[in-house]
Amino acid sequence: MEQKTLILLALIAISCIMVGSAVGFSYGVMSAPTKTVTTPTPLIVPTPTPTPTPIIVKENYTVVIDDLGRVVQVPRNVERVISTSSGIVEIIYALGCGEKLVGVDAYSKFPPQVENVTEVYGREGLNLEIALSLNPQVAFAWWYQKSKLEQLEQYIPVIYVNPRSVDDVLKTIKLIGVVLGVEDRADNLTEYMSNYIDLVEDRVGGLSEENKTTIYYELGDLGKTVGYGTFTNELITMAGGINIALKASTERYPRLTSEYIIQEDPDVIVVISWGKSIDEVISRPGWDSIKAVVENRVYTIESGWVTCSPRLILGLLQFAKWLHPDLFQDISVESVMAELYSTYYGVTS
Repeated sequence: MEQKTLILLALIAISCIMVGSAVGFSYGVMSAPTKTVTTPTPLIVPTPTPTPTPIIVKENYTVVIDDLGRVVQVPRNVERVISTSSGIVEIIYALGCGEKLVGVDAYSKFPPQVENVTEVYGREGLNLEIALSLNPQVAFAWWYQKSKLEQLEQYIPVIYVNPRSVDDVLKTIKLIGVVLGVEDRADNLTEYMSNYIDLVEDRVGGLSEENKTTIYYELGDLGKTVGYGTFTNELITMAGGINIALKASTERYPRLTSEYIIQEDPDVIVVISWGKSIDEVISRPGWDSIKAVVENRVYTIESGWVTCSPRLILGLLQFAKWLHPDLFQDISVESVMAELYSTYYGVTS
């Protein structure tokens, strides 16, 4: 009877997704308003609407639908968790559940406490033997890791996440809060984050297109950047920026030529922390004429601030200050960072 009940609940959840997609509503743990963003380019490519995540909570288990559309049953009272996503690791710690984390990926470096957690996933994928020896009850993973975690799925439920927007990140936090039994903490965290998100959007919301700031954002190599449907592009747009890549391509991760970047003459250049140094960027042939270089507005941003993590508010605030310093003179990103770290991560330095 229990198995029949589960199947029925799963079918109901899937039906909710199909109906929700058809009539345009979102049914899930959170119904945060969708932020509408516009870009002044001839290439209009809307960001895909995220799949709603129904959650059915029972006395002994919880049924969720992950971001791959899979029906996943997880036990209630989860005490041992694996995460192969650094962003999810940060969320788990921010929700006060770091003690439940028994296995992580090699790329999780924050908060500092994560250094004491066993590594189960690296460049070669999952070490199944070590992972199972930790007796995990559930695992969280990025959507693209599925092919490397199918063996693990035979032993424990795996929830795959694919947040493609700020709103998706807030929903992901809510989802993890339900799975780990800390819904109130998840509500508190998302409300805290939403306050800063609203602050930024309120201040830049009245800007005309002419008063927005153009930006070139660089990943690891010259011209490699972010475009439509990416998380970082949304942060840039929310902060009152115009991503110069959007005129050139409809790809999520396009590659721009040096000539195009020089021609677009961006007001600001931002490079990911694991990418090229500022000195390398400003010394490129012809780049000394770019407005951002001339006016000394070339910056490096911490990669952990532009991913699926509570620290995204730091990335948003930092973009806002770089793009519109006059509107955010009273905001200290360093002070907000100290507040976030001490309140949610127990980090005071």
